[in-house]
Amino acid sequence: MIELQNVSKSFAGGVTAARDISFRVGKGETVVLIGLSGCGKTTTLKMINRLVESDRGTISIDGAHIDQWHPVMLRRNIGYVIQGVGLLPHYTVSQNVAIVPGLKGWRREDITNSVEKMLKLVGLEPAEYGDRYPHELSGGQKQRVGVARALAGNPDIVLMDEPFGALDPITREELQDEFLKLQQMLKKTIVFVTHDIFEAVKMGDRIGIMNNGVMEQLDRPAVILKQPVGDFVERFVGQHKEYLTEYANRNSARG
Repeated sequence: MIELQNVSKSFAGGVTAARDISFRVGKGETVVLIGLSGCGKTTTLKMINRLVESDRGTISIDGAHIDQWHPVMLRRNIGYVIQGVGLLPHYTVSQNVAIVPGLKGWRREDITNSVEKMLKLVGLEPAEYGDRYPHELSGGQKQRVGVARALAGNPDIVLMDEPFGALDPITREELQDEFLKLQQMLKKTIVFVTHDIFEAVKMGDRIGIMNNGVMEQLDRPAVILKQPVGDFVERFVGQHKEYLTEYANRNSARG
C-alpha cells in the first residue's frame, strides 16, 4: 500500500505543485491522477519514488516511510514507465529489460528467465525481438519493452507517467487493453498519470482529479461522474459526462 499524508511541494519562484495531498493506494489497486497541464500530477507521482523530494508531509509504502530507503534502492524496487520509454539505444531489447534485475544482483539464469517471461507477457517473442535495438522497433513495440522493463524486477509498485500518450489512437487502445489484462494477472499497485479523461476512466479503479496542486476529488469513476465535488470537477468531466458514464459502466465489468 502507498499512503501520502499532507504532502506538499513548491518550486523556485513560489510555484506550488502539490498542496496538502493525502490519499492511499491499496494493494493491487490502480489510481489514476489527472488534471490540466501543470496541476501537479506528475510531481505527485515522482515524489513517491523520490525523483522529486517533498517539502512537507509523509509518504509511506507498506507502513514504512520512504525516507528510510536510499533513493536509488527505492527506485530499483518500484517499476517506472514514462512517455517516450527512455530505452538505452546501445542496448538490445533483452539488455534493456535486464537492467533492474542486474542492478539488484540477480543470478544470470534468473535474469534471463525474467526477461523472457516479461517479453512474452507484453506480446514480444524473445527469440524475435530480444536481440533487436530500440531503433529497429515501432513506437508501440518500444512502449511494450518499457512496460516489460518496469516489471522485470518483480516490483510490487509501478508508476506510469503518461505511458501511452505519444502513441497513435489504435496502438494506444491496444496497449491499454493489454495492460489491463496484465494487471488482472499480476495485481500490481499502480499510480498512473494521464491527461486523457477517457484513459483515466478506462484504466483506473479510482481517479484523482487535481487542480493547481490540490486533489479536488478522488473516487471511483462512476462516483465522480455521478457526484462531482465542486465546480472544477463538474467542468472537467461535464462536456463528456454522458458518454463517460456509459464508458465507465462498460469498463466496470472488469472488476
